[in-house]
Amino acid sequence: MRNRQRIRRFLNLSAGVGMALMLFSCEDPEGFTGSDVVPVGSGFKVGQFSLENGRGDQVQGSIDINGEDGLAVNASFSDTVTALVEFRGITSGAKKSLSKTTIQLDASNLLWSGAHDGVVYFQKGEQVEVKLSFYGTKEAFRDTVTLTDVYDFKTDKTGLLEDASFDFTFNNNGYGSWWSNIGQTVSGPFPSPESKQYALLKGSANSNSTWVGGADYGARDGVYIASGNGSALPSDPSRVWFNVYVYGIGDDTPSNFSIQFLEAEETGKNQPGQDDGVLLTIPTTHKGWKLFSYKYSDLPFATYVEYDGNGNPIGGGGNGNKLHEPHQIDLISFGLESLEQGGDAQVYFDFPIFTIDGPFDPSKF
Repeated sequence: MRNRQRIRRFLNLSAGVGMALMLFSCEDPEGFTGSDVVPVGSGFKVGQFSLENGRGDQVQGSIDINGEDGLAVNASFSDTVTALVEFRGITSGAKKSLSKTTIQLDASNLLWSGAHDGVVYFQKGEQVEVKLSFYGTKEAFRDTVTLTDVYDFKTDKTGLLEDASFDFTFNNNGYGSWWSNIGQTVSGPFPSPESKQYALLKGSANSNSTWVGGADYGARDGVYIASGNGSALPSDPSRVWFNVYVYGIGDDTPSNFSIQFLEAEETGKNQPGQDDGVLLTIPTTHKGWKLFSYKYSDLPFATYVEYDGNGNPIGGGGNGNKLHEPHQIDLISFGLESLEQGGDAQVYFDFPIFTIDGPFDPSKF
């Protein structure tokens, strides 16, 4: 049973009847979608306006998006109309818009999971403004709610790396599954798209080299990179996608950002110089945060191999079986290279995540 009392009393928008949670907007409504958009008619009226969670319980003041199965508006209308519900993070500026043509709004037909449109994510602890408006009128209802937790994107279609939000102290040393010789976690000089911090790789190459350094993410206790349900990634490489946010700084500090996926083939653990390394390179010539997504089966293999004095392979990822095997990824290496010998380079990145059967789209969760 849905824990909700139906209110039969209607409010007349055109008469301007007040209520504690209602404000009026002067903006023209935007964001209405679909071919069946229905404007308000003469004498259109709105019943109770309130917020509820995904189970139909009334929400007042705050909500845990994960624990309460989402957030919805509860409102009834005198006539079928196209309603627009907009969620806006007051601190982050994150936004999500949902529209529905209906005579009644509730969690059963228009539910916000915590996903967002655009690059910026909603943040834990911030206030979110919820706005209800209608096609054909400038008037709107508003309320605010505090997010005590945010959507975690952990499903059977994702493989989020542990601590991928970088909300920890990570300064040229190890943390959990992460290790780096040039890495830091920072909260500036610009906001993170996903949380409060992100990773920074920054340094200078030796005078006769372009290599600056990097950060490694390793699987734990022999368990390979897993999807959100704890199982290994699929063995079919055409189903697996890797996604990461990268902040480009234009041509001010020319650099290449590389990510290598090191697979374990024979021994259950990656053998440097003997097993495959699947490699992607992201130039940092764009400006601002950008989400990059790659199908694993489309990525080339690394060709570099390092040998010891006796000719034995001891490093690199160019000596494997040349099969894309995402279910055997044992180590992910995030590397930074200057385009000039002895040059400086830096890169900011955030929220590395595997997805299954398609690229990451945070607006559709």
